[in-house]
Amino acid sequence: MKKEQQSVWKRIGVVLMLIAAVPLIPVFLVLLAIYMLVATIWFRIAIALSYVPRGIRYLVVYSDSAQWKDYFESEVMPRLGSGVRSINLSTEGGKKGKWDLDWRFYRHTCGYRNRFPVVYRFTRFGGWKTVRFYDAFIEAKRGKTESLERAKATLVDWTPKTA
Repeated sequence: MKKEQQSVWKRIGVVLMLIAAVPLIPVFLVLLAIYMLVATIWFRIAIALSYVPRGIRYLVVYSDSAQWKDYFESEVMPRLGSGVRSINLSTEGGKKGKWDLDWRFYRHTCGYRNRFPVVYRFTRFGGWKTVRFYDAFIEAKRGKTESLERAKATLVDWTPKTA
């Protein structure tokens, strides 16, 4: 009889805790939104103070996949010139330091889908623009090359025009 009483009280306690936790969900969501906003502002400032004065305009994140490795190493990075930083996730992903700005920026902006390959272009005031290639390469593999051509055209528009 005593075990049944403890089980009932345990269930009641769990239900009461769940009821008490429901009003806290909006508070946690607001705190998460504030954290993301502060982190984004921090990255804008860090990029404006660290990368832009040194002429770093691009961050390229890719891997050793046979689908895109050659394209990124032979076409994208040479086209972007000396102002490019890169992360090869196959060789450097686990070796990047916890406080490495490239790695932290990528982890902040990568999302959960279509994460890499990706090219970021940094603006003068620390903002960034993004071209994501994963879905475009997958569609091109299936015969639909429009999004891949659109992504490549965006990169061509980003690169400086030589006379």
